[in-house]
Amino acid sequence: MNGKIEDPADISVIGAGPSGSISATEIKKMDENINVLLFEEHERIGEPMQCAGLISTSGFEKLKIKVPENCVLNTVKGARFYSPDGNSFKIKSKKEMARVIDRRIFDKFLVERAVENGVQLYLGSKVLDVQNSNRSKGLAKLAVKINHIHKNILSKIILDAEGVKRSILNKIGIKNHHNLVPAVQIEMANIKIEDSEMVELFFGRKVSPGFFAYIIPTSENSARIAAASSVGNPYHYLRYFLNKHPHVKNRIRNASIIEIMGGSILTSGPLKRTYGHNLMLIGDVAGHVKATTGGGVIMGGLCSKIAAEIAVESIHSGDYSKNFLKKYSEKWRRMYMKEFKTMNLIRLLINSIPNKIINALFKSIKDYNITKIIESYGDMDFQSEVIQKVIFSHNMPLMLVGALLNLIFGNFQ
Repeated sequence: MNGKIEDPADISVIGAGPSGSISATEIKKMDENINVLLFEEHERIGEPMQCAGLISTSGFEKLKIKVPENCVLNTVKGARFYSPDGNSFKIKSKKEMARVIDRRIFDKFLVERAVENGVQLYLGSKVLDVQNSNRSKGLAKLAVKINHIHKNILSKIILDAEGVKRSILNKIGIKNHHNLVPAVQIEMANIKIEDSEMVELFFGRKVSPGFFAYIIPTSENSARIAAASSVGNPYHYLRYFLNKHPHVKNRIRNASIIEIMGGSILTSGPLKRTYGHNLMLIGDVAGHVKATTGGGVIMGGLCSKIAAEIAVESIHSGDYSKNFLKKYSEKWRRMYMKEFKTMNLIRLLINSIPNKIINALFKSIKDYNITKIIESYGDMDFQSEVIQKVIFSHNMPLMLVGALLNLIFGNFQ
């Protein structure tokens, strides 16, 4: 625990994941006199780890975060995509596109940065309940369990960054709609990596219904391997993927397990309302994740910076009402809703089309050189531009006809 709690606090942040830490730091950078409390229910930062740890290089640049070298395990330049029938195409850049990071070290770095800027950190501190005011200058009350001691804390503003569990939402009257896909990830050593600069993504209902399986190299002979499933136990799909998939099974014969972890991937996009009296939702709890991949560090971080800006304005104005804080929702929607909608649409399409159509589309993407468009305009976090380029490409009609022919004649092979 870091210092005596000031009561009332200016701003209380629930959750010391990336979104919580980034917002807390930004607030102190804008006004060092604002009192910021950061509550984390776990005793150790970054645990339990529930993330693939593949973060775009351009995303770090947008967040203006210089990533410490000691948390970078590998750098990635592209990806190979496998269809259910085993055909594949690859997207590869000449430059670094992403970094594979150790989330424990990275999360700790973000928290330490917040503390260095004057944020008060409270580990082992679980927020049990929140009661927000209905008056513009009214204070919210947090019921917090700090090292087994229950405390009631008053706060002008609360930033809820508690993650996918969303335990606070129902207590404050915000409707909680979400689609969580259970996933299992295993980190393995001594496996055959075909190209350590390439991530591998595997689609199909046999390996990962409702999502995709992946191999993310952490070195030249180790990787994170995962499967997720919207139906059934993801462990069974991961076991099938490791032992039966023709592109995987022979590569892990001499492999050893480093770590196994489980978690849930959020694929439903942003909540309809991400603010209330004294309150803004940030990160996973707000649904600020990519529906295509479940990744939330970059989009969550960008929206968290907006929340920090509005929080500071709120403190300066003395108005903590939802009418004031709705500016947060208006701004992130104006800046990023197009991206969220695009990614939601892609996710819905992937979830709804059968394997044979995925096979036909993958073959046509390769045959009609759509990969070149993706290589030129692709962005891991901002995906709407490349989708538009593909749709309006002169090759698009040919690709669709090719996919239809592949679908028709493929059934007779």
